[in-house]
Amino acid sequence: MDSGEAIILNHTWSERGDYTITASAQDFWNAKGSEASFTITIPRNKGAANTFILQLFQRFPNIFPILQKLLKFGLN
Repeated sequence: MDSGEAIILNHTWSERGDYTITASAQDFWNAKGSEASFTITIPRNKGAANTFILQLFQRFPNIFPILQKLLKFGLN
């Protein structure tokens, strides 16, 4: 990586609340830069809804084609 190059990472929080993210950089010679921190607020619990949907599809693997047919039927 080149100096000044941005790194983008993703994370999903399953609980709402305030979270502090701390990061630093390390160069080719293992010299570590100073840490920087910032706090973010997760206003809602999105992970629980995703977990429910995943569990639903795991328990009923054939439900998606059924829902798709029902939705097509309802839209026509």
